[in-house]
Amino acid sequence: MNHDRINNDRDVENTAEGAKLLNFMLKRTLPEHVIVEFHHRILKFNSGNLRFIIQHGNLRADKKSKVEEVVWKHGEIDKFNIVLVGHKHTRILADGDDVHNARRIGLPPFCPADDYTDDGGWDNNPGYLIILEKEGKPQISDVPLCYTK
Repeated sequence: MNHDRINNDRDVENTAEGAKLLNFMLKRTLPEHVIVEFHHRILKFNSGNLRFIIQHGNLRADKKSKVEEVVWKHGEIDKFNIVLVGHKHTRILADGDDVHNARRIGLPPFCPADDYTDDGGWDNNPGYLIILEKEGKPQISDVPLCYTK
């Protein structure tokens, strides 16, 4: 699964089945009062003072948009906006991805690298993030998963 697809080949499956699955899981796990807005290119929801905007990050518009542009289109001015992207399989932020009311975060991969990611130079330590709110701001824990090849 590559973030929003079940099949690795986008020519075989381009209906965002993985994003639909993530939408279903979020609706089942988040409290009932949290409304998840779903579109095949983006998921959005509020939790307390945090606004979550989840994108694959592979589309040209997603790559070129500054975090302020994403927040302008999909965020909320009175919340701290967290833009989560997974396309590059890296935790590294680009310049300008951390501003006064928003942060774009590259999600780590959940699975260890395979030959495809190794060949592309996208190897990274798999893991997951835990994002909690404290005093209206995000408190982010990065939990690396160690695998041996």
